[in-house]
Amino acid sequence: MKQWMRTGAATASLVVASVGAAWAWGKTGHRIINASSTMHLPTAMSGLAAQSAYLGSHASDADSRKSSDPAEKPKHFIDIDAYPEFRAGTLSHSYDALVAKYGAAVVIDRGTVPWTVGAVKTQLSAAMRSGDWPKAYLLAADLGHYVGDSGQPMHATENFDGQLTGNRGIHSRYESSMVDRHEAELQPVVGQAVYLPDPVEAMFTLLGESNAGVDSVMAADNTAKVLDSGYGTVYYDELWRLTGAMTKRRVQRSSEMLASLLYTAWVNAGQPPVPGTTAVALGDAANELTRSFRLQQNEPNPFNPTTEITFDLPRTADVTLVVFDATGREVARPVVGTVLAGHHHVAFDGTGLPTGVYLYRLTTADGLVQSRRMLLLR
Repeated sequence: MKQWMRTGAATASLVVASVGAAWAWGKTGHRIINASSTMHLPTAMSGLAAQSAYLGSHASDADSRKSSDPAEKPKHFIDIDAYPEFRAGTLSHSYDALVAKYGAAVVIDRGTVPWTVGAVKTQLSAAMRSGDWPKAYLLAADLGHYVGDSGQPMHATENFDGQLTGNRGIHSRYESSMVDRHEAELQPVVGQAVYLPDPVEAMFTLLGESNAGVDSVMAADNTAKVLDSGYGTVYYDELWRLTGAMTKRRVQRSSEMLASLLYTAWVNAGQPPVPGTTAVALGDAANELTRSFRLQQNEPNPFNPTTEITFDLPRTADVTLVVFDATGREVARPVVGTVLAGHHHVAFDGTGLPTGVYLYRLTTADGLVQSRRMLLLR
């Protein structure tokens, strides 16, 4: 497949229509990245936690625009390895410099996602500064989509669908079909947003990491096809076995990168009050606990066979605490029902469960979600 087919040239419109839906993490991956991003934000931005479900539900808006706006398509990827300087480590990260060297048509054809992220971050900061929060939430959702795309290996390579190596179709198989089967295992854990002095530079770092995973995905596809050339359960089980750990890292990294960009936009806007954020008196640790939504790391960890899970609710809510094993199978629901605002302790008994890594996820009815991992070691 020629690269021009990716950007939707008129002569390739039928091909683009048939594969366009595969040019993203898929709705599942993008929703996870967007919705989880608010868990990494500082308390002063805690009002954004209430928008977690909104960010998730609008995570694929940018994909929907591709069918009606040809200018949208290049914003979702960069064929970074199509530039000879990339392998040498000398690739300029300046859009203007690359246009001066290669021409605008070539640069746009190879994708513009890192500069798109920089531009949308600037727009988001302006919306925050002016107090236009409805616009800010929409921009945050779009920003998350472009960040999610950047964290996906197939969006950081000229070989975006395996068409150059005999792996045609791997794009959709990896990012959509496989990811949909392992949604529970891809829920990020709590990290920390950091200020990014140069968002475009940060995106090139993320894209370099994504590109480094391309060969692993292709090799895993080749191995899995030997076991199951019909792309059934055996194929996807093997693809996940070989790429699951990397995929988890890509989703976690994208989630934290989005949070850092949201935080950076907010700082650059002058740190305006975020709607829904409750002011907390400096040093008031007790109020801090009751006004923040947070799932803590279990203690002890590793454990055998019992441990304690603690969490904080900012308000009374319908809550579900679910424990999954490493395959994504639900093994317990320690909490289901209405829980009062405040600090809570829940005992978990792993008697009868085998040694292994388990994921526990706290969800509220109004869309707040946090996850962590724990190790049962006998």
